[in-house]
Amino acid sequence: MPEHPSLESRLADVLPKDWKAQIYHVSTPATATTPILATPPGQKEETTFRESHFFAVASVPEGTANGSVVFLYAIEVLIFTTTALTTIFVSKADSSGFRPKLDTPKTSGSVVQSITQVFLDHLLAPRLGKGKVVLSLFARAQNQYLFAGSIENAEKHVLDDRQLIKWWCKILDRVWRPYDHSTGPSGNKSLDVTAHLVVPGCDKVETRVFFPASTRLDPAANPKWRNSYPGSFVGGDESLPPRCAVPRLPDDPKARFLDDLDGDYVGPEGQWRSVKSLDQFWEMMAYRQECHAGRLVGFIWITFQATEDDHKQRGMQPGSAECGVPIGEITHATDIPNSTLDHSPNSVLPTPVHSLSEVTHTQSDASAPEVRPEIVRPSSPLRDQDTDTALQAPNSTNTTDHSDPIPLLIDHATHKSEAVLTPQNYDVLMDFLLQLDFTGLDTAAESTRKWTEKVIELAAIPSFGQTIIGRQTPVETSTPIATVSAQEANVLTTGIKKKRKVDVDPSIAIPPEQQQAKVLSSGLIRKKPKKEEVDS
Repeated sequence: MPEHPSLESRLADVLPKDWKAQIYHVSTPATATTPILATPPGQKEETTFRESHFFAVASVPEGTANGSVVFLYAIEVLIFTTTALTTIFVSKADSSGFRPKLDTPKTSGSVVQSITQVFLDHLLAPRLGKGKVVLSLFARAQNQYLFAGSIENAEKHVLDDRQLIKWWCKILDRVWRPYDHSTGPSGNKSLDVTAHLVVPGCDKVETRVFFPASTRLDPAANPKWRNSYPGSFVGGDESLPPRCAVPRLPDDPKARFLDDLDGDYVGPEGQWRSVKSLDQFWEMMAYRQECHAGRLVGFIWITFQATEDDHKQRGMQPGSAECGVPIGEITHATDIPNSTLDHSPNSVLPTPVHSLSEVTHTQSDASAPEVRPEIVRPSSPLRDQDTDTALQAPNSTNTTDHSDPIPLLIDHATHKSEAVLTPQNYDVLMDFLLQLDFTGLDTAAESTRKWTEKVIELAAIPSFGQTIIGRQTPVETSTPIATVSAQEANVLTTGIKKKRKVDVDPSIAIPPEQQQAKVLSSGLIRKKPKKEEVDS
């Protein structure tokens, strides 16, 4: 397997030259958790493992006391792995509103966009080619998701619902295109990638408005962006009931709808009483409060699967795993000795990014979006499980049935963050973050300090945070923007010709009879006779 660059190195390549930033990455070990897909009737519950990744970027804004660092942006990514499918779910993303003052041209792009793209790709790349993978998120515009009080900061730019959906489609499009066998580099022919978008309440024509501009280059016979839900890819079997093909993810609008339908009625064959198909499920989603409160919600899935040629070359069946580790090698996460977790400050972190407000260059008018979770973190069955277990060394004992192997789909050693926490401590840390105040620069700096100290306490490490210095040099465009003509800039007027009066060629002789005005003869004009008045 080719070695993947470190997170620090990849971020330095995309951040503006000489810009200094602090990065913080917290994660949990792969931990057995409740399946995100409902188990079909008569079948055994599928073993599911969960990893949690939280990544934050901070810098020293102008005006902070004693040069204290302040959070600029953060993202949370959850990864669920089974023998059949790996789900990378962008849970939350948010910005604090303290944008860096960067002396870079507007055309150089957004810092948040670059960080998001690199972090997601860092988590995604090592998992590709080892089975089916889906990268998913839902884009829902809110004022703040991770940084309480940040909406009061003047520099925070919150995208509306339509802007946010477009922003995420654009970011994810940049993540997956290099891997697709039809759109990526010539040497990459092993993956078939398709992007799916569903916006409840919008038809197919209305949904296409959110697709990125790159879709115009895709062949009409094989569109890479589709207005559909990949139910057969996620569920694995088209004959399964709809409830077994839609995952239940934390703080997800569709998960609450699934719970309501299950609470109403589930038949012996796993069917609901009212919703009989996936199409009907998404049609009914448009009437849910989350999708019917005057704002649109976009659900996005990017599916990755090895091509048939690649499967034949490896001698594998589509969707099969390459290698496995016995489920028996599992124990409760609370029983993991502290020594088994890598707390080395030199550990290298990966790169994911999700819903957010924008940390952009000061010169840019449009800032990055933010997918903002409610400050009061809703309880989730995935968070409240007291049965979570984590991977441990062989010979561990467990009373669970371990007859089926779970695939080791990634090399976990390459994805250890700087601070590795147990799932319980990770939840404590996330709840602690939501209780902090990021209103105002000084308050935000103090909250950033408290959070880092909390990580050091929970992870039992001497220090936390790594410094990176950007080394990207903006590439000057060959044609300055100012030289573009108005006709080229205004696409509405391009190709539109105004009619003008046609000049008469004096060399063309006009007959005398055509030069004189034509007058109707008096005999052709008849007047209607007046009706005589009759005296009464």
